[in-house]
Amino acid sequence: MLLNLFQVRLRARDVPDGHVAEGTVWAEPEEIHPGDEFQVSVELKFPEGGAPGSIEVKVSPPEDVMVDTPQVDIGPDGATVTIPAAAAEEVELGMYYLQVVYSDEDREHFEAEAALEVKRHWVRIGQVRALPERVSPGDPVDVAVPLAFEGQARVRGHVRGRLVPEEWDGSDEHAIKLPRERSSVAGEREQVWHVRLPRGVPEGRYNADIEFSSQEGTARKRTRRVLILVPQRGIDAIRPTLEPSLLAPGDDLTIRTMAENIGREDLLVRVGGELVPESGGNLVPLEERDIPLAPGETQQVEWSIQAPERHGRWMVRTRARAERADGADPPVVVLDVRPHNQVHVVGAVPARPWAAVGERVDVSMQLTDSGSRPGSDTTVSVSLEGEEGEASEARWSGSIDSGIREASVTVEVPRPPSGPERGGEGDGEAQTQTSTRFALVVRDLDGDELLRIPGAVAVRKRVQIDPRVVKAPPDPTKLGDCMFPGERVLKTVDTGDLTIVELSSGSRLYARGDQVVGVDDGVPMDDAFWDEALGADAELYTDLRKGVQLGAQAAMAEAIVMRALGDSLSHGEGSASGLIKDTRELAKTLDPDRRARGVSPRSGPLAPLAAWLYDQDAPPDDGREIVLELRKDMVSAQKAKGGKDATKEASAAARAASDHLERLADLFARAWEQDSLRVRDLGAMTALVAAAGVAEIELHSRRQEGDPWASPDQLIEEGRVALHSMSVQLAALVEVIARHRIRRNACMVNTRQRASHAAVVRDLEVAFGPSVGHSGDATELEVELNNHSPIDLELRLNVALPSGAWAVLEPQARGAEGIIFVGPFHVPARTRETVNLVLYVPSTVRLDSYVLPIEVVPDPKEISIEQRGGAK
Repeated sequence: MLLNLFQVRLRARDVPDGHVAEGTVWAEPEEIHPGDEFQVSVELKFPEGGAPGSIEVKVSPPEDVMVDTPQVDIGPDGATVTIPAAAAEEVELGMYYLQVVYSDEDREHFEAEAALEVKRHWVRIGQVRALPERVSPGDPVDVAVPLAFEGQARVRGHVRGRLVPEEWDGSDEHAIKLPRERSSVAGEREQVWHVRLPRGVPEGRYNADIEFSSQEGTARKRTRRVLILVPQRGIDAIRPTLEPSLLAPGDDLTIRTMAENIGREDLLVRVGGELVPESGGNLVPLEERDIPLAPGETQQVEWSIQAPERHGRWMVRTRARAERADGADPPVVVLDVRPHNQVHVVGAVPARPWAAVGERVDVSMQLTDSGSRPGSDTTVSVSLEGEEGEASEARWSGSIDSGIREASVTVEVPRPPSGPERGGEGDGEAQTQTSTRFALVVRDLDGDELLRIPGAVAVRKRVQIDPRVVKAPPDPTKLGDCMFPGERVLKTVDTGDLTIVELSSGSRLYARGDQVVGVDDGVPMDDAFWDEALGADAELYTDLRKGVQLGAQAAMAEAIVMRALGDSLSHGEGSASGLIKDTRELAKTLDPDRRARGVSPRSGPLAPLAAWLYDQDAPPDDGREIVLELRKDMVSAQKAKGGKDATKEASAAARAASDHLERLADLFARAWEQDSLRVRDLGAMTALVAAAGVAEIELHSRRQEGDPWASPDQLIEEGRVALHSMSVQLAALVEVIARHRIRRNACMVNTRQRASHAAVVRDLEVAFGPSVGHSGDATELEVELNNHSPIDLELRLNVALPSGAWAVLEPQARGAEGIIFVGPFHVPARTRETVNLVLYVPSTVRLDSYVLPIEVVPDPKEISIEQRGGAK
């Protein structure tokens, strides 16, 4: 047994992109005897399209098989490869396998196999013949087949067969059976069936299948195209061919068709036809020809005429007729008759969608020629046509081939037509109506429209934009306007209903709201001024202001008690803990007799308070939070210590508290005598209250070991009282400082705002460059801001647009319809900045010039609330 009877390799050539193939292989028949003929078939499918240009077949058969030339049939969806073959007389019996490999230049698609069985050679069946070969249904016919046996004995068996159409679907009603008969074969003999064909079988070519069966085995044979069933009289004609298929009117045209006698009798066939225009009109007849045809004969009929003068599509119809036979009408063929040049406009685009009357617009076109003789010179006209009858035209001439050619032409936007003028509105003067949009039309020389684009070009009007700076005249009664040139605002403060404004010239303005009610050339607002303002703030806390004398006495009495406790605990000063060192450092840094030069202590619970007192710009709310956190730290920081160390720390704490309380008493006494508080005095009081309180709390938490007369409950109560006293006093002092900072910070912010308003009124120069725009287009307006003042300005432009259709495109604008604001723009002191505004001019403008009022104002900031102090 052979493993491979065939090795067939199919290689695709000219493979398109995305080529995919599937396939099957089989042998027909599947069982043969030595010396029999058979056929190997390969069916290919292209599921995604893309059939190859050609298929190369390479066959490697074994020695005992003869192969004929392979046949390849390629279609759009698949291909069929047929390989005729025959087995030798000495071929080995058994099961054989057919192996087929299909590949292209890039990859191997698939490998398929099929089986073929070679059986023992008993009886050889020869070629089947039918006499006569060309018959009609119902006629008698003899079917003969030669049988041969090369053995020494005689073979007895049965022989039978059938005739089936080439496109047989397997149904028995379409098969012509050859009856089963006994047969004895010794050497050679011929088996003949005398058959009358049924009348209901279809016409066409028939194959013969013969089978000889006996006890020794079965032999089968298929013979192709044994019998042809035709009608008694019948004709057929194929689809006509045209040469050439595209031509101009009057060109030579050749029409060919084939007529065939498919019957059993000689016929005289008349062949004719006509050319029918697709769009209606007179047809062109073809001369009829009479041709004699014998049964099965085919003959070509040819007409040589001139193409119709009318261009367009023509339907070419042919027909074949004969007496007592059905006629043949092959499919219609389309003849395309075109002029020498047939120009098509693929597209046309104006260079600008907007243009003024009288301006010239470049139009780009894409042209192609689909005529019968492209490439010759041609001319097209391009025109702009308005809604009111205006029109202007330009022509382009040149050579156009079958490809796409770029062409350009310049067309002028037409002016209003001359003629009766239409009355205007209002003034009664005559006005001419002008179109707002123009259609772009391309025509050939005959006037036929090739392309029309409605509204391709719109008319735009030239508009002069005249900016104007809106600035109110100075008002001496208003704050900012009453200052002299060069003056600037240094400080402001609210006292009751009046606002005091200090100027750089040393003068003061007294204002109620924005109105100036008085001018004073007194001393500027220095630190002493703010000390007085702090005194006004302290008026809000009557217990602090009126109780300074009692506070001095209480602080001194508490200092004596603390010193006595310190002396009773230890005769030596002892080593102070880090906490006591911090309180000393804090009291020393904020000495009431000199200004604070640093922040101390650097660590411990009093460090945040010291930093807040020193930093005048620290947020007021931070001071309030520090007081609460200090109270929490004092409660949680108490830890147990050894008796000896605790006694020393308690003694040091008592001495530190006494020292701080003495200083505090001195400050209270001085404030009571002078009837005023200064900023540094208030800071020193706050620091001393915190330092004394922390030291006293430390004393009560440590003196249990050194004072045998103090019970634990007594010490806890004394520590709680000390903590509460410190918290209350510290909160009151910090609140005064916090409120004072709020006022001062608010005054600083508002001072900058008022200074900006004054600088804009007196020291800001605004200039505009010329600007010309067009309706429906964007134009640029240049604004120059020259800041002559010594302060930086954040400015905003308030623009009053003529209507809601106008808009500021850049920078982004905000505001209500008609009045919008743009900015802010930063202009440093004594510098010049240029702002470019991009304005959109609507297409509905009617005037030739527009005035744009523009107001330059400081960018609005959030005005801080200036908390007012008490009256002195």
